[in-house]
Amino acid sequence: MIVTGNSCSFGNYIFNFLARLGGGAPCLDTPCFPVLNDDCINALEVTPEEAVYGTTRYALWDLLRDEAPDCITPITAPGVWYMVTGTGNILTATTCNLFTGYDTKLNVYAGSCDALMCITGNDNNPYCSFSSLHSTASWYSQTGVVYRILVQGAYGQTGAFALTVREGLECPCDLSYTEMDMGDLPACNYPTVVGNPAHALTNVAWLGQGITGEPVPLILDADAADDGVVYHSLPWMPCQAQVVTVTVTAGPMYDFYATSCGGLLFVNGWMDGNLDGDFCDTLCTAHGVLSDEWIVQDAPVVPGEHVFTLINPGIVDAAHHDGIFRWRLTEVPVGREGFGLVDPFNCSSMSCGAVALSCVGEVEDYILEDALEPPRPFAVTLYHGTGGTLILRWMAPLTCDYLIYSTTNPNHDGSPPGPDWALEVTLEDVPAGPAQWADLDGQAVSYRNYIIVMSCP
Repeated sequence: MIVTGNSCSFGNYIFNFLARLGGGAPCLDTPCFPVLNDDCINALEVTPEEAVYGTTRYALWDLLRDEAPDCITPITAPGVWYMVTGTGNILTATTCNLFTGYDTKLNVYAGSCDALMCITGNDNNPYCSFSSLHSTASWYSQTGVVYRILVQGAYGQTGAFALTVREGLECPCDLSYTEMDMGDLPACNYPTVVGNPAHALTNVAWLGQGITGEPVPLILDADAADDGVVYHSLPWMPCQAQVVTVTVTAGPMYDFYATSCGGLLFVNGWMDGNLDGDFCDTLCTAHGVLSDEWIVQDAPVVPGEHVFTLINPGIVDAAHHDGIFRWRLTEVPVGREGFGLVDPFNCSSMSCGAVALSCVGEVEDYILEDALEPPRPFAVTLYHGTGGTLILRWMAPLTCDYLIYSTTNPNHDGSPPGPDWALEVTLEDVPAGPAQWADLDGQAVSYRNYIIVMSCP
């Protein structure tokens, strides 16, 4: 570098050098020029297996500009954009590396910049050896589709990072796989499409006695290795406590995974209680019982048998009908919407779903024919006690409040509440099991009809 002055002047000079990373962001504290890939339309292209270096410092907040919607993880900081073309295989975008210097987030979209469709996203990668605050997002890509990747941060943070997009699923502790297990329910909106949901056969653990890999989902309910869940006391009634036994089997890599890798296992179960084709609902069913279609929720497990008690979110006004269930064994908690991932290409009407891929475990789907039935009235036995007393005895299905109504009108209007019915008593917190109540003057009239109503908060 040669520096000259005017009219033979001389003196001291101060030079400011600006480094540019990943096509545009200055690394000093003064934004002397804009970040080139700050806008979705100016996203920089990423080639699989090649790292790109960038920074979100001086980028603008995409959510505030209405440029991108929240996608799996909310937009909480300024971000910059990249794009990659789908290969027809699983793609994994990650900031898990030595260069990344802050708490990142990733959001992946398809579609044009003015009509972005959420594909997937990730906040923290608990198995990143550099920092669990780095991010890794995987999805099954469509050949030729352009995917747009937003690199942003948590809690408003910005900083420097390296982004790599690779083919294949990056599993903890370098677990390898050659096949994947997939679901086998109807395609939408559970969902059940290629790679969504899917579990890599890494020989760590699975449900039941066996697991098989398949290149495409075995629709409908045709995976013979779905054998890890036993449903007790079928048929089930809605709003009732039910019991299942889930068996987790250790594979040859389990000891390495659990000890050297520090890996964990979690079981989740979902049931389509209202048969609307998804697992997205929290149902307020009969007798005031609130029951979620997420029936077993991120339960930590180890190999062996596990018994779970759940509330059946079934249909109260239907005849006998099928029970539709999905179970997943995963390496991380997957949350309420962990049954699959929203898929704008194959399931355009799908409204929820957050997790497609897992490096361990298995997905098991069940369609149990006529496994559910409408609620039955309480079987109440009436006994004549001494001194004109009537004793009501019944089997309480849940620990709840029980309201006992009576009427002396043989032409009553059906069921309480109503003008013909009187509330005799509210029994609070009656434990599940045998229950009874005595009407001290129950024999004083020739006709008396009782109805018991269960009320659970």
